[in-house]
Amino acid sequence: MNDRRPAVEGTGNKRPSPLKGYVLFKILTKGIYTTFTRAVKEAVSNAYDADANNVEIIFDPPTFLTEQDPAELTVQIYDDGKGMSLDDFWDKFASIESEKQPTAKDPTTGRFPIGQFGIGSFALVPFSRTLTLYSKKYDKSPIKCVIHAEDLQEETSDDFAEHVRKNIEDKEITEEEWATVFDSGDSGTVIEIQGVTEETYSELVDGVGRFEDGGMSLFTDAPYTTGLKEIAWELSTLLPLHYTEDPGGVAEKHKSSLKSHNKGIHITLSEVPLKREIYSAADCLTKTVDYNHGGVTAKGVLVARHKGPVEPRDANGVILRLNNVGIGTYQLFGLVGQATIRQRLTGEVHILHGLHDALNAARDRFSGPAFDHLKAHLLSALQELASEAGTHWKETGKKKKERRQEDLREKHKEAYKKQQKTKAGPGTGKATGGGDGGDGPAKKDPETRPKPGARDPDNPVPADPPPFADPVVNVRHGAGEITFNENHELFKIYKGVKETETMKAVLRALKIADVPKGVYERVITTLLSFK
Repeated sequence: MNDRRPAVEGTGNKRPSPLKGYVLFKILTKGIYTTFTRAVKEAVSNAYDADANNVEIIFDPPTFLTEQDPAELTVQIYDDGKGMSLDDFWDKFASIESEKQPTAKDPTTGRFPIGQFGIGSFALVPFSRTLTLYSKKYDKSPIKCVIHAEDLQEETSDDFAEHVRKNIEDKEITEEEWATVFDSGDSGTVIEIQGVTEETYSELVDGVGRFEDGGMSLFTDAPYTTGLKEIAWELSTLLPLHYTEDPGGVAEKHKSSLKSHNKGIHITLSEVPLKREIYSAADCLTKTVDYNHGGVTAKGVLVARHKGPVEPRDANGVILRLNNVGIGTYQLFGLVGQATIRQRLTGEVHILHGLHDALNAARDRFSGPAFDHLKAHLLSALQELASEAGTHWKETGKKKKERRQEDLREKHKEAYKKQQKTKAGPGTGKATGGGDGGDGPAKKDPETRPKPGARDPDNPVPADPPPFADPVVNVRHGAGEITFNENHELFKIYKGVKETETMKAVLRALKIADVPKGVYERVITTLLSFK
């Protein structure tokens, strides 16, 4: 039996209500760029696509956090790109139908696009009160476009094009006026935010909780608030910057694996140059990535730090880059195992071909079978590096321990020689105590024994104390060697690596010093009583 409803004859002129312009505007701005940080990143991305080599972000006044009225705060974004004419502004920047092809190199800039006209151009609007754009294109008149940000978010019945056009004032300006804004007559663009919303001001001061520790370990030399640290981290981590020198020399050693189709630029935030870093350390292990499968090619390098977790913690994992832009956050792709090793892993992988269609609208996540295969490959590579690093560190630790033991033996022999010279000096006799003054087991002090049968009737004989167990089994001063009873209670109590080494050093010193047996035993008993 067919349960389907029969087709209903339509009138042919019924359709959903048209989407109002202000609704679509909100979807394309605040719906995608949920934080001011992301909106700034989009503005810088569009500057990159305009062939800018330098981008500068300035807050005026610089001390905006000191009782500053959010409505009075000015934020300026300068770039030295090719700029726009008035036609470019309306046909590309402000047009929702304008789009960029991330797989097509721009013939004039030689770069693959990373920003989005139409969607991304108005990213800063929801965070601003008024937005003014100045721009100059070579051989064209400079322009000034005042974007009434608050009005653009007000409810109207206009369609998108009408809504946008009514809330933007545009005009061409003189070369002299442009020079006062840009400090030169060259091409470029300046975006100026006059006043920010209360929510944006709070984000600039306190951030949005991006860091577990408030970013305390980041940008320690910069005069940044938590909010500015979040912006600095986002821009330096995600945008196309030049690699700076890292402690392990990874960027220099693996240039070919970290090469992208898109070159880097210079970005300054509040007069502080931002840099892209690989969070390596001296003596770190590396593993290169060279992937080619199903139309996707990628290269990169994975890093295992020899000592201590990756700092900052947010760099623990691998970040993927497409067109030299970071996608999402650092991740370990489901790696399990010893936490100590996992915390020491970081790395960068550049996707050179493919996966453009697997990127979501916000461009912070991949999905689909092609990405799943790459993810499985990277997980396998991380597992191999973690295993190799664990083995390497164990062997390195063993060798270090052997070197320490050899060093201790030499120091033992030297200390014992000095001790013997002191004993043999004028006016001294042969010392007695816990040691034997030579090789072999330590001699015991003679014990004072009562005469057989002697008893004190007023003081009954107490029960014998438990026999003393020496944690040192044998001492060979001539060879600088000392053998310990590893099962002794002392080493069960002080079982940490550092504690055990300290205890053994103390015991070695006591034997070399040849302290009296009674003192030696009281020291051991006291150490046992501490825990």
